[in-house]
Amino acid sequence: MSTEKIEKLRSFLLDNIDSMEVDSSGGHYPDSPDFDLYARDYLNFAEQELALHLEATSDQARIRHLTNCVTNLKRAMDCQLDTFFYAYNLYQIFHKKNLKFEKKLEFLKACDIFNSRSLVRLNTLRNSMEHSYEVPQIEDIEVYCDLVAAFIAVLQRVISSTTRSEMYINTGLGKDDTTLHYRDGYLQIDYRKEIPEIRIGWHKYALESQEEVKEEMTATMDNPEEFAFFFKVILLMQDLDHYASYGYIYQQLSS
Repeated sequence: MSTEKIEKLRSFLLDNIDSMEVDSSGGHYPDSPDFDLYARDYLNFAEQELALHLEATSDQARIRHLTNCVTNLKRAMDCQLDTFFYAYNLYQIFHKKNLKFEKKLEFLKACDIFNSRSLVRLNTLRNSMEHSYEVPQIEDIEVYCDLVAAFIAVLQRVISSTTRSEMYINTGLGKDDTTLHYRDGYLQIDYRKEIPEIRIGWHKYALESQEEVKEEMTATMDNPEEFAFFFKVILLMQDLDHYASYGYIYQQLSS
């Protein structure tokens, strides 16, 4: 069930999104874990095993290379998930709560980071290959490999994102309506990794009431639903800068 904070933030954004423009973004980049191997290493190992499968001359060798491929694809996914959570200082929270793979995917879905249908397909393939003790089919392996590669790329893009941004609301009407491009408000987003928490605040001059409206809200992992929605807002506002239309952002916020 949606919380009061979520609905208040959603309402503000839907009311103002078409007059927002990104003025600046910055802050720190997330940290990287000190692993010996990373997701792309395991993906590379998987692709090598897939190539060896095609060259193998015996059934036993082909089966060995296919199962090795699956193992490395699973490691690639797990590693990229842990890298993502580490980067945003969420790793220990998930680790202490002993949240499993499916719960981690649910969090990504709530943040709207990865297409939900692809996540379902990805998890179904993973569970089938892990628990059925059957020799995987080459067609499933190829689909799985493509999905894992896309999964890694999407999470890497999120990991590389900045964690602070400011947006100004430019309606052209404010206290001084003779100024054509008067900035009559702003939205500020700040991911505070050390806590971790997401702080979102705004300041808006209401022309009709002649009042200034200020609001600041904070989301932490004490309420995962709020935290995930706030994280989704971070990504949508970053997309608004370069990669998405106002209509798309409006639709995503409404859903």
